[in-house]
Amino acid sequence: MRFTYFLLLIISALFYVLYKGDLSFILFAFMAALPFMLFISIAVCAARLKVSVYCDDPSAERGKPAVIKVRLHNRTFLPISSCNILVSYKVSAPFESGDIQKYNAVIPLSAFDEETVSLSFTPEHCGTLDIYVRKIILHDLLEVTSMRKKIGFHKKITVLPRLFPINADIESNLVFSAESNTFSQDKPGDDPSEIFRLREYRDGDRHNRIHWKLSSRSENFIVKELSHPVGSKILLMTDFSGCKSAEDTDRILEAAAAVSNYLAENGTSHFWAVPYDGCNLYTAEITGTEGFYSEINKISSTSQKFELNSSTAYTIEIADSAFILNGEFSRVIVFSERSERAFSEELLNLCKEARLTIICTDISGADSEKSDENLSEAEIIYADAEKLSSDIKRFTI
Repeated sequence: MRFTYFLLLIISALFYVLYKGDLSFILFAFMAALPFMLFISIAVCAARLKVSVYCDDPSAERGKPAVIKVRLHNRTFLPISSCNILVSYKVSAPFESGDIQKYNAVIPLSAFDEETVSLSFTPEHCGTLDIYVRKIILHDLLEVTSMRKKIGFHKKITVLPRLFPINADIESNLVFSAESNTFSQDKPGDDPSEIFRLREYRDGDRHNRIHWKLSSRSENFIVKELSHPVGSKILLMTDFSGCKSAEDTDRILEAAAAVSNYLAENGTSHFWAVPYDGCNLYTAEITGTEGFYSEINKISSTSQKFELNSSTAYTIEIADSAFILNGEFSRVIVFSERSERAFSEELLNLCKEARLTIICTDISGADSEKSDENLSEAEIIYADAEKLSSDIKRFTI
């Protein structure tokens, strides 16, 4: 359109030079003044254009779209040929460069019109997605002139691991609190073998905790609070030292998230330990589903700081951690890409008396399992999150 305008301007100028007269002058003057009129019109549209950018969900599962919505409201009688929405975004994930990428969306806007544009981004790996809507460029009807309108919107979206639900049939295999026979006198827990106290039903209580026999004699439902075994703890550890790509870290996070979510849904409190940023160890206690989602958000948002490609650093972090050494854990489940005997023996020494299971998410190693791995006292299971959710015959907590 811009080329067409300049061509018409040149033709009108030649027409005015060759044919002196009022008509040729009016035509040339109109063509010369047209850009100024168009600029004024688009400037008025830009001043009266109302723009709002928002995000309904600050998190998204990897492989599923994260959506940013841009609402445009033209409050003038002048149409806008096109609104060019300039978007840039950056993916922060292990093994990713974090380069800024650009994305443009173009939409026309009629007079007194309102439109909402949904911009979808599908992240491939766990981490964060930073989205910036910096400005919108408005064009007039002939696209001769344009006007920029600054937006300055920024949203950080946490990319979560895909959540694979573990079949509830393994509930019969769930050992809630290892071997402890000592229970807390002041803190309820999750052990079904001992009742901590009885109380009236409250909103949010699980129906399988209702004491139906006593409830039949009362006007209200009576709920059982289970006991908390002293000294019995479950620890989930993630080892990224064997990872060579973002796909490897994704598999570890998804397998750990599947088990943690299953424990949380069944009311079993447990702990997470995640190595990150040099010789640091992030630890968290998860007591329910709300805590699980909160922690998986924190862990995913800091995924670029995971300790990668350093098995020595990983074992040092564990060995130097008072949380691990003094935690008195009865059950330790390690999620890793590695399964070699030396690695499992190191973990056995660090975990002391705890029952140790290594879930190796590199399932290709299951077909070439070495004989010396079988000599390890640690239980080694080759399974990613999908395999855990569909084939859990060998897996008991």
